[in-house]
Amino acid sequence: MKSLGRRFADWSEGYLHRVSKKLLQEALALDCTHIAFEKLTHIRKRISNASKFQQWAFRRIQEYTEYKAAEYGIAVEKIAPQYTSQRCSHVDCSFTHEDSRDGDEFCCLKCDREYHADYNAAKNIARKLLQNWHKSSSGGATSHLALKSGRLNVNGIFTPTTV
Repeated sequence: MKSLGRRFADWSEGYLHRVSKKLLQEALALDCTHIAFEKLTHIRKRISNASKFQQWAFRRIQEYTEYKAAEYGIAVEKIAPQYTSQRCSHVDCSFTHEDSRDGDEFCCLKCDREYHADYNAAKNIARKLLQNWHKSSSGGATSHLALKSGRLNVNGIFTPTTV
């Protein structure tokens, strides 16, 4: 039993390292200066039905990404997640309602746009990061933020990547 537990722990650590490495490789390929995660404060309460491994994995991926990104001068920011999964990420809408999200599906109750719920939330987290830079006058703001499928500017305008 102890041997199985150790093998699973080793596999888990390796898997989380590979995920964080892929995040970093994507950031480097897109010439990003920042990687944004949602703040994990009270994650155990927010996903209480998830296994302890899943709750722990979120934090570990973030930790691994932080130290790997630091080697390349890429900052890792933690963004408050309030309402990011309930807000429409479309620039002309931004309507927020808890009933817009249903599991993995997001359908805006105002404009009827449909997105994968996690993708919609990721765009909102990216927008929050850009808005924080814009307000802070720290000089950290750039003209856009890279997402896997395109770029998001400080005004929330999304430009898809063309391949």
